[in-house]
Amino acid sequence: MNKLNILIVEDDPIHAFIVETHLKNHFNCDSVTNGHDALAAIEKQKYNVILMDINLNDSAMDGIKTMRTIRYNRKHRHTKIIAVTAASDSREWFMKQGFDGHYLKPMTEEGLLEEINKLRQNTGWIY
Repeated sequence: MNKLNILIVEDDPIHAFIVETHLKNHFNCDSVTNGHDALAAIEKQKYNVILMDINLNDSAMDGIKTMRTIRYNRKHRHTKIIAVTAASDSREWFMKQGFDGHYLKPMTEEGLLEEINKLRQNTGWIY
């Protein structure tokens, strides 16, 4: 079976490393540190899931703005995007913003796999 392609958008290199370490045995993973690089990455590679940090330390292109920009592009409109945040905002709030899932930091391998598998089950991905 083919592995899903996952893009990790995380401005903290330690968090990005942790996520990639948790997921690299299960998925093909790439990571970028900001929204602008995320937009460039999706033009070069098709990703099944984007793990989007909300606070990217760029007020002009935070995780919500990056997600909305991706949603605006017809080519990438259906890419699954999971909000990843340390904020305690509710899952429902992030879903109303346009995200497909929500994951609250700190990150664990089990928790990340569970959130990604929820999307897989809800969309019928076969991999």
